[in-house]
Amino acid sequence: MSLPMASAADIERWKAMGGKVEQGKKKAQDQVFVSPAGKKLKSWADAAKLMESDKPVKMDEDKVERDQGTKRGKENVANESKSDAGTKKKKARVDDSVAEKKPAAAKKGNKRAAKQEQEEAEGEGGASDKDVNEEQDKDVKLEPQDSKAAAAAVGSGRRAAQGKAYKEKGIVRSSKNDYIVVVEEVKAETEAEALQQTSGSGGIKRKLTDFSLEDESGQQVPVDRVLLVNGPVHISGVVYPADADVSKDKDKGRRVAKLGPVKEWKVLYSSASAQVLLKTSAGLYELVRPSQKYRKLYSPLEEQVELCHNVYCALCPEAGGNLSASYDEVVAKLARAKVGKTYGSTRDALLLNGKFVLSQLAAMTSQHGSTNASGKSTVSYTSCAFGTTLAAEVAKGPSGPGIMTNGIKIVDPLAAEQQQGGSGGPGDAMTEADEEMARRLQAKLDAESYGGGRGGGRKPASAPYIKISEEEIADDYPLPAQYNKEEEEMDELLLFDDDMVDADPEDLPRRLLHDFAIYNAEGFFSTLELVPMDRVDHDVEIFASGVVTEDEGDWSVGGQAVEEQAGEGSGSGSGSGSGAGSGSAAGTAPAPAHPAGMRLYLSQVREWCVEVSCDMLFISLRTDVAWYRLVKPQTKYTHWFKTILRCAQLAVKVIGLISAESRASRLSFADIIKQLAQQPDTAPTFVSRRPEVVERYVVVHGQIILNQFKHFPNKAVQRAAFVGELKAKMEMRRHSKLYMAKVKPIKVAKGRNNNPMRNRAATGLKAKPMPATATTMVKAVWRNYFFASAKKEEEEAAAAAAVAQEVEEDANEEDGEDAAEETALAEAANNSGKSARRGAKKGAGADKPAAEGSQAKGKKKAGKRSIQFVGPELRTDAAGRVLFGSAKVGDTSFKLGDVVHLEADEEQATNNSGGEEGAAANDSGPLGLVIALFQDTDGDKMVQVRVLLRGPETVLGDAGSDCELFLTEEAEVRPLAEVAGPPRPP
Repeated sequence: MSLPMASAADIERWKAMGGKVEQGKKKAQDQVFVSPAGKKLKSWADAAKLMESDKPVKMDEDKVERDQGTKRGKENVANESKSDAGTKKKKARVDDSVAEKKPAAAKKGNKRAAKQEQEEAEGEGGASDKDVNEEQDKDVKLEPQDSKAAAAAVGSGRRAAQGKAYKEKGIVRSSKNDYIVVVEEVKAETEAEALQQTSGSGGIKRKLTDFSLEDESGQQVPVDRVLLVNGPVHISGVVYPADADVSKDKDKGRRVAKLGPVKEWKVLYSSASAQVLLKTSAGLYELVRPSQKYRKLYSPLEEQVELCHNVYCALCPEAGGNLSASYDEVVAKLARAKVGKTYGSTRDALLLNGKFVLSQLAAMTSQHGSTNASGKSTVSYTSCAFGTTLAAEVAKGPSGPGIMTNGIKIVDPLAAEQQQGGSGGPGDAMTEADEEMARRLQAKLDAESYGGGRGGGRKPASAPYIKISEEEIADDYPLPAQYNKEEEEMDELLLFDDDMVDADPEDLPRRLLHDFAIYNAEGFFSTLELVPMDRVDHDVEIFASGVVTEDEGDWSVGGQAVEEQAGEGSGSGSGSGSGAGSGSAAGTAPAPAHPAGMRLYLSQVREWCVEVSCDMLFISLRTDVAWYRLVKPQTKYTHWFKTILRCAQLAVKVIGLISAESRASRLSFADIIKQLAQQPDTAPTFVSRRPEVVERYVVVHGQIILNQFKHFPNKAVQRAAFVGELKAKMEMRRHSKLYMAKVKPIKVAKGRNNNPMRNRAATGLKAKPMPATATTMVKAVWRNYFFASAKKEEEEAAAAAAVAQEVEEDANEEDGEDAAEETALAEAANNSGKSARRGAKKGAGADKPAAEGSQAKGKKKAGKRSIQFVGPELRTDAAGRVLFGSAKVGDTSFKLGDVVHLEADEEQATNNSGGEEGAAANDSGPLGLVIALFQDTDGDKMVQVRVLLRGPETVLGDAGSDCELFLTEEAEVRPLAEVAGPPRPP
């Protein structure tokens, strides 16, 4: 059977389809037909079948390319014909099977059957990659109605995605902040039209924002040089009514492209602010905010106006100033107001802007100076002490003292000749203004290079520590009370290891402090908040006492619950409570009253810190000997410790609120204060329902909160907007700043323990016996002063003579008997002053029932004398007590800081040796230094004093003078009626 031969027309159609014809290797007349896919066909019959099956697809593809007209479709066809040889071999195996089965499927017109046959062919050929699938899709015959689907498949993925809709549906906008409202500015053609549309209660005065000043050539002109330019200067900006709020009333503004020309400019001063005004022939404009492109030219004038406004406030009596203030006094006030920060000093800022300040002093005189009947000014800012001194300093020239120079001075000979010969041309004023500006800019650069000014070269090693004044936080703590140790305490320095000298503080041993109390150098309860949390130099003497145990590494001991109340307890298996409480964990025994440890009085507290975990926080303090983790305070110190604990819990709460947001600065300071005020009353961080009270609490205790932010690992939370605003508000309170100029390693040094408990006995405030003049002979000499009877004096004299003989025999003999006699002598001296001292139970921390008898006695005597507070009340403390500054009892008037004589109680009157009555009996009562005058919640008028002792009432005995008073550490609270009067002379 002979094979069909291809005609010349068939060969042309085969080549037009993309095929090739090659000559056979065995016989020259044999032909090999190469398909577009690279398959070699040995007979024309196979090539004809393949050409018939590819023809409809080829026609449809051509039609798609013509319909779409896209360049991408043509590139795809070209790329398919240029595929690599390996891919062509894989496709060729599939083409053979597809070429045999596709005509039948195409005749039936069934796409599904064609697709099924295509999948079978793919399985037989073993082709599974993407290129084979694309080739199969290309070979499938499609009906004319499917040409649109084929067109959608041609091209890149970007083209296929053009018809998709990405609009999100079902989103609910919950607040107005989700919408952006665009307010279009209304334009006015002329100045008269703008003035008419912005008329209000301000007359011809208007506010001007987004302004700029330009001359006829379009060059921007500074405000202070509008009168120096040759030609008119016009203004452009947005005009608002005088009583409008430019930040809210956007719809009231009218943008004008050209206002003016400017006729005059001036500065209007008041105690509140200084207003820069521009005057045209039609209106008067107050400059509020310059445009972005004009801000650089307007900022130097703003600095000068701020300087002059502070000078006005320092001189004007209506603004709280003093017109007769000297030059140095005004400079000091400006320095405290931090004026001229970009210059080397405030004095330099005044001298460099001296001409402008003098011109504004003349303007202040014309605006605010009073005149007499003849019309002459009686109050002149230019002729006052400050004005005359400043004029004299400015007359010295720019090279006067105080101006920083680099030792180089350039002299212009032409300028010197013009200065001697008179005024020059019309451009001299502008040239002089340029020179003044150049001097100011050079001074700012010099200040920056010397370490001052904005962004100075030398800066402190770290940010300053803002220490809030003690007066700001006093209302959050109880009234001052004295710490009285009930047991003997040992010195902490006994546990100091000499190997730890010059060691790093982090290497110190770790211990636990139970049943603790913290007090100051005078023995009064105090707070750790007075001690800086950072390692900065400070002079605050705060001490602590308590039971010390070793830290075995159990972090469940001493932890305070973050989310629980301080009194609920967060103890662990060891049974230790948290904060002020004494609770224990479930299933454990209650905490022991006195842990097995040693009671010590610690040395000065150097620093303290708050450590936070997921659900616990730990408060630790450091001395020169060790670190101590605070476990449980004493009962009397509970309320003092609760304040610090609440501040630490508050810091954790604020950090949690900020961390919960998607962006750290999303919550502002006001938002956090609002959320803290909305907490339930049972929350451990609840302060008040009033946001202003919560804000004050957060600000005055802000250093504890800032310390937690500083050590938080998330940098975004550290730089949150809340932190910056909190620092700004802390600086508005009474505070001081502590600097660490150079970071140096802190080393431990063994020193003297200045704890006030080292010289106190456990029973109260009784001092130890003084070991002075402790010999039997001296004792016999002083014995004469303790007996009034002459008979006893003779007996004691004989005994003294006998003792003196014994001493002469062996004057250096000292034994146990002498020590006993020395103690007896000291006790006798102490007993002589017993009538002037009270027990510890009558101190500042005594309970009210203990003083009921004294109050009843005071009320009984109050009927004879009038008792009243003088002057207005100072304030009301947290306990509801009303504090006053002065009082009057009978004819005696006294105030805080005065010394008064207190009446003796029944015990003191009985012990009085003379048995005198009346006013003489009151001499046995103690003297007191008044430290507080208040009225308690029951309406009783009370006075708190520090007890004073005369010389003979101390351990000095008769060696002390009656005219000398010694201030003790004992504090007493008595009814105001027990004030007997002023101190009487001895």
